[in-house]
Order: sequence, then structure tokens, then C-alpha cells
Amino acid sequence: MKIIVEEISNRVHYLIFDEGIDALVFVPPTIKRQVQIMTFLEKNLKLSLPVVKVKKINNPIIIPQKALSKLFERVANAKKTFYVPE
Repeated sequence: MKIIVEEISNRVHYLIFDEGIDALVFVPPTIKRQVQIMTFLEKNLKLSLPVVKVKKINNPIIIPQKALSKLFERVANAKKTFYVPE
């Protein structure tokens, strides 16, 4: 995962600058793994922007985003899976 961070770091910083991004969201995982990529990226990319915290809604049926091919399916799934606490 360190290699991934090295490969994408400059691109992520450029994207943030180029698009005028002013905040970040590191999406919490829907599937439990020993090491979570979003947590690793948040800690290791060393980005200086505010991070919007997102919580996962516990649903009985978990549908990973990668299992969905169409954008509207991913958006609908995310609306049922995540929320931004106050």
C-alpha cells in the first residue's frame, strides 16, 4: 500500500489543486478487512484539507460499490449506506 501512496500522491495533490477541492471524504468500508485502504490513504497521503466524517448505516444486506457498474446504481447504494452526522 505504500507503493500505491507513492504512485498516486502527486496526482491526488494535482487533482485537488486543479479542481479547487476544499474538503475530503474517506468513505468507510462496507466489507471488513484487516487493513482498510481508505484509512491507510487518510493517514499516509498527508493532505491538509478538512475531512468530512461519514458514517456507515448498518444494513442487513451489504452491496459493495465495486459490484455495481452503473453510476446511478452506485449513487443509490451510497444513499442507503452512508450518512454525514451533524
